[in-house]
Amino acid sequence: MGRLTHPRVEARSFAALILSRLVLGGATEPDWFPQFASWYAAEEEVTGYSSKRGWLHAVAHGADALGAFGWTWPESPRTALNLAANRMLSPSRTVWRDQEDDRLGFAIAVTLSNPHLTQYDATAWMEPLMQVFAQGEPGPVPASVSNSIRTLRVVCLLTSVTMEYEGHNIRIQHSAAVERGLREVLHSASPWMWSLGSRT
Repeated sequence: MGRLTHPRVEARSFAALILSRLVLGGATEPDWFPQFASWYAAEEEVTGYSSKRGWLHAVAHGADALGAFGWTWPESPRTALNLAANRMLSPSRTVWRDQEDDRLGFAIAVTLSNPHLTQYDATAWMEPLMQVFAQGEPGPVPASVSNSIRTLRVVCLLTSVTMEYEGHNIRIQHSAAVERGLREVLHSASPWMWSLGSRT
């Protein structure tokens, strides 16, 4: 876990990727998630691919670890979802371009498939996103908001499908409530695109 505070982003990022495999393999330590969460929410180097250094991909690798925690730990689904929201809203000048939104959206969907998740917890993590979107003003869309919108679109798409994860077929719990919540959040950012009506 010490590599999550390493001075080089490559070490931090790939430490998260290794962590995801450890968690999925059944390794559990009480301090792992807090240490991971402290790094993931605050990581400032969010370049996906660097022409000089190759893949850095801290957001994507961290998403893999987030999904592993969210899926395997009964006590962590809500905290993992809160962390995902914090990661999306973290101030940044960088718009994700290397499928980070896909990876994080899938990790959120995996976490939402945890059978221990209550309906309240399945939707309450969206509130900070709704608050930020509602404060939007005319002008360029901040990078963090653009990243959030595209990530939430991925989650919305996955509310109605069966996903394959680590050899399991899984589906989002409380999918109707989750989709309704996502539509409300996205409607506040793109009212011309997202209907608030129920699914047909």
